[in-house]
Amino acid sequence: MKDYKLIIDKLDAQNLCLYLKNMKWQQLPDLYDGRIKQFQSERGDDVVLVPMSKKFTDYYREVKETLTVIANTEKKTIEELTNKLLNPSHDILKWRIADELTSKGSIPFNSMAENIEHIKDLLASAILDTTSPAKIHSRLNTKEVSSQLSKYQFGQTEIGSYILNILCPLGYYQYTIFDPKQEDLPLSRKVNIQILSGISKIQSSISSKSRELQDILDEGRISVNFLTAIAKIYDENINSQVFVKADWNIYVPLSSKLIPSQTELNSKCYEPLMDIIEKNTPQQEQNVEKLYCGKISSISGDANIENRDIITINVAVIDDDLRKTNIKVELNSQEYSTLATEAFKSGANVIVKGIVSRTLKSTKITGASIEYLEH
Repeated sequence: MKDYKLIIDKLDAQNLCLYLKNMKWQQLPDLYDGRIKQFQSERGDDVVLVPMSKKFTDYYREVKETLTVIANTEKKTIEELTNKLLNPSHDILKWRIADELTSKGSIPFNSMAENIEHIKDLLASAILDTTSPAKIHSRLNTKEVSSQLSKYQFGQTEIGSYILNILCPLGYYQYTIFDPKQEDLPLSRKVNIQILSGISKIQSSISSKSRELQDILDEGRISVNFLTAIAKIYDENINSQVFVKADWNIYVPLSSKLIPSQTELNSKCYEPLMDIIEKNTPQQEQNVEKLYCGKISSISGDANIENRDIITINVAVIDDDLRKTNIKVELNSQEYSTLATEAFKSGANVIVKGIVSRTLKSTKITGASIEYLEH
């Protein structure tokens, strides 16, 4: 083992002891007033010592010997054992999207970016559904959500379809809890269960035309935000197959054999799901005057200048969850065409104000005015 002192410095003695207990080593009486723990292998063939303090002169030699014995017992290399001890465990949430383009080995860039954003919303919704159950969450970008998502990583993708491997950290959980109950599970595991079980219940209820989904919503076990994120994934991949699978970490047992490990998203559920979302979403303010700040991302209008009474601009703004979104703005062409065109070309920040109407998919402003935020 190269640089074994550096590796041993990273090891936590308490975690090593918990690991030995988890692997059925029997703890023997402590030595030196508890400063050294000793364990005997399950078969009784080996005894190892775990110094709890680095003040012992032979600390590194003793820990290296202990790791060697454990690795030999488990028929592993020391590198494999220390990698297992040093790295937090994960579930892997696999999102597989397959269509005509991905079968040729290409990945549509915009589609992938949109899917990542929608999956992020789904994770955020599932986190809040798990920690703060409610029928609807006013916003997804909370400190708790940001803290949890900051721990997630992307794993490797695969050719032939594109697979988003999301590494969901479980920490050193497998060393401390051996027969968990649902409420004892680490948050990432609860969130993954919420996602797989939630999708299964949504699609089952819609397919059977039962009230189960409405009951779940009313009880706050799944939020409207969760449904909306799923609907966006349906919509983005209407001509693709989407599969989600959880590779559960084997050291963290599932609390029930009934929890699904994989499912395919059924795009036929999209329209019925949108009806349910619409029915359960509080009516947003309509036909009220609002003000937004942002940059113009596109301009369109009648090709015939003489008939161009109205021009339509899309303005990129930041929403309540700190994500970029586009609002459609209708402007009087004669009054605002020059300013809008110059602002679009220069990338200047603008203020738009007008009468707002909203749907689940879009925000539109009519009778609008526009001015430079800074001129």
